[in-house]
Amino acid sequence: MFANDLMRTTELFPDLSDDDPEARGTRIMLVRYQASAFYEFAKFVRQAEKLAVITTFIDGLPDEATAPYATMTDVAQRLGPWLRKHRNVTFHYAEMTQGKLDNDKDEVMGALVKAADNETFVRTGENVGAGYPFADEVVTQLFGITTERATQLREGVVAATDFALATGRVHIARQDPRVFNIA
Repeated sequence: MFANDLMRTTELFPDLSDDDPEARGTRIMLVRYQASAFYEFAKFVRQAEKLAVITTFIDGLPDEATAPYATMTDVAQRLGPWLRKHRNVTFHYAEMTQGKLDNDKDEVMGALVKAADNETFVRTGENVGAGYPFADEVVTQLFGITTERATQLREGVVAATDFALATGRVHIARQDPRVFNIA
């Protein structure tokens, strides 16, 4: 499931123009989604590694699987604090509370202040409602998206999907061909 999600979102990136504000917003959305999905997968792998059967399986993998596994776990480690902190911003929008506002700790207000100098517009259309491209800049500030983080994330995403593909091949090769046949 995660490999399909990451692969499909990665395939959408080359079609997005830098000149189009809506394409930029879509790219920001995809980075947020990939970061969250990658965090969830890395968390799943860390928990699965506690099981002896998984450790044995990973220890017996060929280089084609262990290289992306190492890259994936390295990227997850490097980006861990960022992924952990911002994962909930993607799947659960930030909450405003009076206490946060009173103590200047509100994440949304802080992002709005950082994005205040950007000019933008409101987009409307029949059957689509309204869109607020300025919110993409607010999200960039809130999520802490930088080119360096996005590049590292892409490295981890590609490694995670390569790992899934390689482990799938290993698993299939170990099955009885009378039961599991790949044409």
